[in-house]
Amino acid sequence: MDRTAPFLTHFTPAALATLSRIAIELYGTYGDPHQALTAEQVRTLNDTAQLLADLDEPTPAASGHA
Repeated sequence: MDRTAPFLTHFTPAALATLSRIAIELYGTYGDPHQALTAEQVRTLNDTAQLLADLDEPTPAASGHA
């Protein structure tokens, strides 16, 4: 994932819904389409998305190949 890009890309609708909830909780942007996230806030969301994706990847133990 390109952590320098100031925008979100390549996420499923479910992942975007999760990230939207994170943005709402962190930055209170719900209901205000004119409030844009700062580049720092987007980087935080990108990092969070990457962590969620990493956690979602099957591990050898979880896949039965330990």
